[in-house]
Amino acid sequence: MSRRTPLFLIESDGSAARRLRASDAVSPARATGPSFRPANPVGAPLASLAGGALARRFCAWRGGAGRRYVTTVFGADDPGWRYFDEAVLILAIRDASGARRPLAVEVDPSPARRARLVEAILNAPEAAALEVHLHLIAGARGAREAAALDLSAGRFFN
Repeated sequence: MSRRTPLFLIESDGSAARRLRASDAVSPARATGPSFRPANPVGAPLASLAGGALARRFCAWRGGAGRRYVTTVFGADDPGWRYFDEAVLILAIRDASGARRPLAVEVDPSPARRARLVEAILNAPEAAALEVHLHLIAGARGAREAAALDLSAGRFFN
């Protein structure tokens, strides 16, 4: 029996995250649909890295419980993110001003799921503006699921 990967989409009303099956498609083109939060939550750069070579590679998101989650940032076309098995994945989009907005949060995507995400991302009209953020610090699967749920319910401000 295959293990389903939980996917949490950010609700437009901000009340709670909706948990979907791994087979549900994540299409960045749906970013304006009712399953996504229309507000302007952002992933904030790390102040400790400001001006340094690593500043663009790391970001912090704020969960609903107030916890801060540091992520490694990958461009959508960077293959590096595809090789991490145990992580919380945030699919984000950058607007013209450079502000980040989360589209979806997922836990431990399987290799097959990652392949589907790659296809969806690379075929999206806004692929150049998409980023994949990985939170790698939560060790156990339960901790990653809790982080994903917290991030899905969060305001995402640093």
